[in-house]
Amino acid sequence: MAPPRKIFNKTDADKYCGGKGLRQYFKPKKKLGRPKKKKGPAGRPKTNLTKPSAEPTENSAEKSKSKKPPPPPSPPPPPLPKKTRTNWSTSNVMKKAVHAWDSKSGDALDENGDASLTYQQVAARVGIPPKTFYHYINPDIKKRRTVGKAQGRSRMLTDGAINLLGETIARQDRANDGMNTRETIDTLIEMEPKLNREQARQQIKNVIVPQNTKRNILKPKMVKAQATTSERTSITPAQQYRWHVLVDKQYDWMRANNTGRCKRTGKTFGEVMEHFLIGLDEACLMTDVSGNFYIYGSADKRKHEKNINSR
Repeated sequence: MAPPRKIFNKTDADKYCGGKGLRQYFKPKKKLGRPKKKKGPAGRPKTNLTKPSAEPTENSAEKSKSKKPPPPPSPPPPPLPKKTRTNWSTSNVMKKAVHAWDSKSGDALDENGDASLTYQQVAARVGIPPKTFYHYINPDIKKRRTVGKAQGRSRMLTDGAINLLGETIARQDRANDGMNTRETIDTLIEMEPKLNREQARQQIKNVIVPQNTKRNILKPKMVKAQATTSERTSITPAQQYRWHVLVDKQYDWMRANNTGRCKRTGKTFGEVMEHFLIGLDEACLMTDVSGNFYIYGSADKRKHEKNINSR
């Protein structure tokens, strides 16, 4: 006779498992996929917006009457005027003030018609800084500034010389004979013998090239020119040397790993190696002794070349 069937009792099962139940032995199934993104505290805080009632009440009408309309926004402040520098050396105000001071007339006279005003009072009357006004009325004639003459160092090059040199550089490049820095300095010194080489270099860098770039005559930077005598597959001497070193390394490696002798002739691999080298003459790498050239290029020319008499 079969034993009687026992009915599952959850209370007895929990006691048997230590009071924690069967779930301590069976974990819940993990959900596949990426977990849901938690919302952070970023963003505007939520506000409880209540919809206005359809029918206005007496309290709402009284509140609307008691509320004052918001004041209109204040207009933005007017922009401050830009400060500009006044060139007093070419100003008509300075010219009239100096003439009045020297001739003791006009603004240099007081209310009684006497020339008893100081130069500070005269400068304040015409609106000129006193120190600037004193430079033009200095009692020492040698130290006095001249009205109408710009102050500071005089220009080393005129506009004509700047334009002439820019056109010369551009036409040299159009004839495939572009000028580098040394040649440009030599040309400028021939035009202006008073300049030394450092002054000429600074004038080319800061004056001639920028001004001729604005006129669309020259390019703003030096460009790389290809020698007209070079082939399209030519390389520099340093590149040719590295190519030969690479080939010699491969030869040494082949000799070191082929130590046997020929079964028919008894010669080593190094003696018959030339019969197993194929295709090394297909590279046709020619060296260009002249190297790279950097010249001042014409603005309307795309490709730049340089005539080199190296053959």
